[in-house]
Amino acid sequence: MAKLRLASTDTSYWCLHWVLHLRFHISFLVTHLPGQVHLCGLPAQVSANALALIGLANMAAVSEPAGWARGGG
Repeated sequence: MAKLRLASTDTSYWCLHWVLHLRFHISFLVTHLPGQVHLCGLPAQVSANALALIGLANMAAVSEPAGWARGGG
């Protein structure tokens, strides 16, 4: 229990937890979005563009602040 208490106060733990949660979310999108776009009869480029925009937003909104929070500057 002491280790869990120690981990919960460490910013590195929370950054890791947040990033892994988002990576699961992205892997879900990468797996299912192309099929859904195909079912709607849209071209594959729509799926590629959507995933590219999601990736860019993820880098800007999550990866960069997580690096700063951990002290990576």
